[in-house]
Amino acid sequence: MFDWLKRKDTAIDALLRHLEACKNQAPKGTRQLLAKLLDALSDAVQNQWTRQHVKNYAAQVAQGETHEKFIYDHIMKTCGDILQSGKVHACRGVLNDEGMQYLGLFNHAIDRLISLGCYTQDWAEEYLRAPVQKGILETD
Repeated sequence: MFDWLKRKDTAIDALLRHLEACKNQAPKGTRQLLAKLLDALSDAVQNQWTRQHVKNYAAQVAQGETHEKFIYDHIMKTCGDILQSGKVHACRGVLNDEGMQYLGLFNHAIDRLISLGCYTQDWAEEYLRAPVQKGILETD
């Protein structure tokens, strides 16, 4: 009779729950920064994603991608972009305090993805960490 009150658990509902859970897994000194990144992702999912975005995400999950992988890929890519942007540098090749927090989150995300079995240590070093480290050194 009141079936409309029951909410079907969807991939998006599960993603939002995982986003909240990931906030508690931040490395020391990065909890506020991680919360800011995850709150922005949660806001985008809830307010900016179209039906097509939701459909695409649900298809990824149906094909085996985990919510954690999606979240940590997002953290890694976002932090990597910021680290190479020059916005968190004290001078060429030197990160400021905020930059060091982003670097900590970047490395945490990669370590988590390795532990989930998404990447091997060697592959992550060569194709994820090394390019960002190079970008940090070359950015003013």
